[in-house]
Amino acid sequence: DSDPKTVSRYFEILEDTLLGFYLPSYERSIRKQQKKSKRFYFFDTGVARVLSGRVDLPLQRKTFEYGQLFENFIVNEIYRLLSYSEKQFKLSFLRVSETQEIDLIVEKAGGEIFLCEIKSTDKVDERHTQSLKTLSKDFSKPKLRLISNDQVKKQIGDVLALHWEEAIEEICT
Repeated sequence: DSDPKTVSRYFEILEDTLLGFYLPSYERSIRKQQKKSKRFYFFDTGVARVLSGRVDLPLQRKTFEYGQLFENFIVNEIYRLLSYSEKQFKLSFLRVSETQEIDLIVEKAGGEIFLCEIKSTDKVDERHTQSLKTLSKDFSKPKLRLISNDQVKKQIGDVLALHWEEAIEEICT
């Protein structure tokens, strides 16, 4: 068994050496945000695969692992590009239950907010937008984005579904 403080220190070292970063849980109050859980993202999906012991196994599309790595890749690219551009931004995620979450919230200078659902699917549809539609009510004029491998740009209600390359370009410029 590992002491939680020791584990926390290990993650601090990973963050200090730029091997990864924390994505905090969204909260309007900084004090409350510090108490909430956060997610750790390695700087590269290959590192996560090596540490999980799965690097020698072929990565299969339409699997849970592929979906996790795809989300990790998207969050990393947005984090990296916004950091390099030296623009003011804040990244977070919002999880209210097992079934309702927003994978990535991007708050840019000037108040522009992107709420992003990330799906590795090649074909998005209405069901992929449910969390965005439900949870967006708590935000003022958010831009709702469904980011995926689907090559076809679609408007699904208030949600704009974009291929990941187009979505990253929009969010990071």
